[in-house]
Amino acid sequence: MTEPIPDAERVITNAPIGSMIKARVTLAGVAQTAYLIREDRKRIDRLGESLFVVIRTGLIVERGVHLVPVLLSIENGPPYECWFNYHQAGDGRDYFNDLSTQERIPILIYASKIARRLTVPNYLGPLFANYAAAMPAQPWTMQAFNAARNLVYARYPEVNDLWDELDCE
Repeated sequence: MTEPIPDAERVITNAPIGSMIKARVTLAGVAQTAYLIREDRKRIDRLGESLFVVIRTGLIVERGVHLVPVLLSIENGPPYECWFNYHQAGDGRDYFNDLSTQERIPILIYASKIARRLTVPNYLGPLFANYAAAMPAQPWTMQAFNAARNLVYARYPEVNDLWDELDCE
């Protein structure tokens, strides 16, 4: 059973529908990185038992800041997005280590509370290992990360524009 972190659950259940965050969860006693998605209850109820999930990612360097967006689509729906910051205080590197090594990625889908749990094979491992190896030792600030991400948003104003540019799992 996947045990989400209470703070992450509080964030995702209060997030707008269509949001996705990353969080470290415990699965079979092992900490792993998972994606937590906030979705409309009606859409969740329409999802079948076996879900088609596509994940796209890439390494984008903007003004010396290395950004790693991850976009995830379920059943060819609109993509959910989250961003990885290797130098994020606390667990930034843990996310990269997890996704470099864990065999599966838990995906937890929430309405007002958890509604679906699934796992998908982790094909991102080699990519995240390469991304981690490419990270400069000199950290950037969260302000610099956010500014760099805003430049990416200016270049790709719609999430589907970014989706089209990223590598597919």
